[in-house]
Amino acid sequence: MPHIPHDGSNVAWPPRSPDLNPLDFFFWGHMKSLVYEMPVNSAEDLIERTVVAADKINTKPAIFERARQSFLCRCELCNVAATLSSFCEFSTLRGRKE
Repeated sequence: MPHIPHDGSNVAWPPRSPDLNPLDFFFWGHMKSLVYEMPVNSAEDLIERTVVAADKINTKPAIFERARQSFLCRCELCNVAATLSSFCEFSTLRGRKE
């Protein structure tokens, strides 16, 4: 599936791309930034910070709404790119037959 970067060029979008997975493109990075705001001192400290970070995220539903909107936008771009790709392939094949 083509990827439409900011400069408008097409790049092959790999299957299971983290760009399309809200957990990969948002959640884990956000969790990591919350957990590692300061150096972790022990395994217990890491566990406690992870629980606190998850609670912070859980109490702010707007965070997930923004991630959901971004995900939907990425899906729409994929649909547009796939439609354009199919149209171009059809037009090219049709042109060769005539």
